[in-house]
Amino acid sequence: MSQATGHRLSVRLAGLGAAIALTAGSAVLATLPAQAHSVSVGDVTPTARAKAKQVLSPRLAAHAKAKRLTSLPKAPKVALTDANRGDVATVASAQQGATITVSVGTAYAGKKVSVWLFSSPKLAYKGVADSAGLISAVLPVNARPGTHKVVVFSGRTLVGWTDLQVTAVPISNLKAPSIQGKVLTGYTVKAKPGTWTPAKVTLSYQWSLDGVDVAKATRKAYTVKLSDLGKALSVTVTASRKGTDPVSVTSAPVTVTQLTFTNVTVPTIQTKAFGSKSFKKAWFGHKSHIRCAFGGQVLQVTRGEWSVKGLTFRYAWSIDGQVVKTTKSPTYKPRTADVGKQLTVTVTATKKGYAPVSVTTAPVTIQAVKAPAVSTGR
Repeated sequence: MSQATGHRLSVRLAGLGAAIALTAGSAVLATLPAQAHSVSVGDVTPTARAKAKQVLSPRLAAHAKAKRLTSLPKAPKVALTDANRGDVATVASAQQGATITVSVGTAYAGKKVSVWLFSSPKLAYKGVADSAGLISAVLPVNARPGTHKVVVFSGRTLVGWTDLQVTAVPISNLKAPSIQGKVLTGYTVKAKPGTWTPAKVTLSYQWSLDGVDVAKATRKAYTVKLSDLGKALSVTVTASRKGTDPVSVTSAPVTVTQLTFTNVTVPTIQTKAFGSKSFKKAWFGHKSHIRCAFGGQVLQVTRGEWSVKGLTFRYAWSIDGQVVKTTKSPTYKPRTADVGKQLTVTVTATKKGYAPVSVTTAPVTIQAVKAPAVSTGR
């Protein structure tokens, strides 16, 4: 094989069934037979080899598929009429994939025969009829439910045919559905659909609380709400398939719960540093010479200490017990109208899967003080 390291690769595909040539420039790196399913290009760089496989794989797959289709057995073409029914007999109905006994009469005992399921011909048996002229044929598992014709040939000569009603295999649950994930408020859980037969079924879902269907909860996943707390959560999986009745199975219920945490150190109200921008703005940017709470500083509340990490906080500021501000921000700028009143903050901590906890700070009385003298430079 010629050295072709680093050269540009090309592929010559003459046509379906033709050999495939892998080249780099003028050098032929490999000649692949039409039925090849792999590429080996010797000294070609790894990158080039990967590119070659990427180019060739779809073509080889298409060729293999075409070969499989052309190699499938084909039924002889014949018009089926009452006049050529013959003496073929079998059961009136059978399920998809079932084995049926077909009688062709002793005249064909020991002879080679083939059994087909029409209208779209599918081979059910190819072999020799027994001494009684009986054949055991297997119906295709994907046969369309409905009326078909069982057609028997000896070579390419029609022996006869009869009607057969093909029924769908009934759906059966082998393993019940279950709920996957933590059934805690705020968490998203998923339904494990269980195991069904036949394997190809269409699945749908319905979530329930205490046996009552939850409106619009028909997806595989469900987000547990705070209002679900204490209720029994379950999911009903329904398997359906054309030609047979749907089957529904409900998972074992799981009670919705919450984890808990506690406050270790109560939050406290503090003032921001005197050098902070917020303090200077609050102090010198206000027209009044009266300032509130420690000289007019912006107040902030600490979060305190808690028994778990990863908490989210909200703050409700109250004046004399009346909430005046609810926010995610831990700061509050007192108003002149707040002077002489008591300020408290209720800090609420939340975390997914946990019950929220609220604690309130000790009250602070807002005092009025005069602003410090401001020098004008005169």
